Amino acid sequence: MLDPTLLRTPEQWKEISRIPEGLPDKYILIYRFADSGHTKSVIDRISEELSIPVVSLPLSTVAMKDDYQAFYDAGPREFIGLIEHAYLVCTDSFHATVFSILMSTPVCVFLRENFQGGDSMNTRVISLLEMLELKDCIISEQDSLQKALQCLHVDYTRAHEILADRRKASLDFLKHALEE
Repeated sequence: MLDPTLLRTPEQWKEISRIPEGLPDKYILIYRFADSGHTKSVIDRISEELSIPVVSLPLSTVAMKDDYQAFYDAGPREFIGLIEHAYLVCTDSFHATVFSILMSTPVCVFLRENFQGGDSMNTRVISLLEMLELKDCIISEQDSLQKALQCLHVDYTRAHEILADRRKASLDFLKHALEE
């Protein structure tokens, strides 16, 4: 079964998305939970390289310390809208990764530090990216700025094909299970 957020199509999610006022025309959206100096450093370097400001959804105590333009008044609709209209999303969040893929928004996925295998918060996002053949979107501490910038050129065509097949199988399974 797919995560419930993946059972809806991108078009269905776009119908409810809303973009908050006050955004720059072009921005890098960050949504992070882990306290990682490496992640912040890479985001700052991407912003500098591209000359694009960073906008933050600071919903964790770590992100509240950042010095980026922050949007505190963002519900689910704004969350989707911010991702949909971002030039790039930088995140360590499963759901920000999901919506970036659904919206075909370039995404750099940072693993939360101290990844120890199966008991980590990273497991879901790694499984998702492997399933969708998007593992190159993962940026580790060993990766260069150039690898992070390559995330801007990801083609989501194959990922959307895989999602459509998995979505159909999941919905068929649910329908069959509910009919019994």
